[in-house]
Amino acid sequence: AIHMSGVALPPAVRFAAFQIMGGACSRGHLQSNNPLTMELREALLDMLVSSKLAADQQLQSVPPFVREKFVQALAAIAMYSTEWPSGWPSLQQTLLRAGTLSAAHAALVLAFFRNVGEALQSDAGA
Repeated sequence: AIHMSGVALPPAVRFAAFQIMGGACSRGHLQSNNPLTMELREALLDMLVSSKLAADQQLQSVPPFVREKFVQALAAIAMYSTEWPSGWPSLQQTLLRAGTLSAAHAALVLAFFRNVGEALQSDAGA
């Protein structure tokens, strides 16, 4: 799925890649001790921090449905595969730094925290 998320691929393929990543995490298929989990979380975080989510490094050029699915995948990895915050202590500071890069970055970071909050709320209600 990591290779399917590349900027050269059509948005629908990238959407599907992020969907697969998030689904694998939320279903428990990627545990924190799995090397693939580590590779996946670092790849997604690198996409955000270095603006590699967009070929032209302009996040606004990425369709909104792809950006949202990207954030959902990152949130799923953080919540279900790394037991964040304890299992990924650097994530919060990295996200906060990324949020200062541009308004589009800030929107992605806020969407990440929204997704985490929604997941926590639904887990608490279950």
